[in-house]
Amino acid sequence: MNDNKKKVVSYKAVMMGLYGSALIVCMVVNLAVSHNLSWFWIVSASVLVAFAITVLPTLLKRHRIFLPAVVTTAAVYLLLFVCSQVTGGNWFFSFGISVATYTMAAIWLILAVVRGFRFNWAYKIGVI
Repeated sequence: MNDNKKKVVSYKAVMMGLYGSALIVCMVVNLAVSHNLSWFWIVSASVLVAFAITVLPTLLKRHRIFLPAVVTTAAVYLLLFVCSQVTGGNWFFSFGISVATYTMAAIWLILAVVRGFRFNWAYKIGVI
């Protein structure tokens, strides 16, 4: 195994360990303090967002940009929905979706320009 492949394998192992540790610690603390899982669901949804951005591209052989972007978009909506449910608010459907869609549309536009157009990088940066 070459040096670069070893670094990727180490990176995956460290990140998976950190995400798993964060989930276990937060679950134990939430159960110890509240005797139920309340805010743990917010932590788990946010770990899913972080995982989709940092680790998922290293696990894929193809579509390293598109699939993580799809999963990240879905995870952001899930995170907002979970936050809305845990806090007892009804703001997700009223304005949470529109704010998240506006933000994610900007990210998808950048991805479309970078991957979709076949012209010079200077032009791509100008369009972005």
